Amino acid sequence: MLDASHYMRSIGEQQTVRIKDYPPIIEGLISVIINKDNTDERGHMRAIRQVEIEQLIWQASKSTRKRAILRLHEHEEVVQRMVNAVLPGTYVPPHKHENPDKVELFSILKGQVAVLRFNDIGEIDSVLLLDEHGPIKIVEIPPRTYHSIVALEPSAVLEIIQGPYDVATHKKIADWAPPEDSLKARDYLIYMTSIVENWTAKSLK
Repeated sequence: MLDASHYMRSIGEQQTVRIKDYPPIIEGLISVIINKDNTDERGHMRAIRQVEIEQLIWQASKSTRKRAILRLHEHEEVVQRMVNAVLPGTYVPPHKHENPDKVELFSILKGQVAVLRFNDIGEIDSVLLLDEHGPIKIVEIPPRTYHSIVALEPSAVLEIIQGPYDVATHKKIADWAPPEDSLKARDYLIYMTSIVENWTAKSLK
């Protein structure tokens, strides 16, 4: 059984949280946003517009992986920030962030994405639905927690995670799930999608 530190946290549209109540990763993001090093060469704040999100989703539609990324950070930065466009059919292998431990946050910008939490033997024990028109807007995932996402429609999410980025230690793929390039990946995605659909149907009753 997972202890409370492994539970995903969701923030809905009716909730307000004081800045000092945010975890260190969010405080770090705020400091990066207002820091001059996060501005462009003219000293302007950076804005991501709706047209850029739509273009990113279009790029994802042309990708064999059915996803595309708009990276807002440099790999050496302590707060990693990116917009991920994900389409139905993309497979994100279940993984976790540990050694070093990292908090990860997803915020929905467009579409509908399910966030799944797994226990250490691969059982799905929680599903949260990020929906641009729904009540949940943000999901925070604690370190050492296996998780994945399933795109239910063409979507874009803001992802924030602690850095700096090191490909060797960034994430640990679950050994009980097929890797992304496996012939079994499609079947595992179908399995995850069916769990999401059943979970959602139950929550509506």
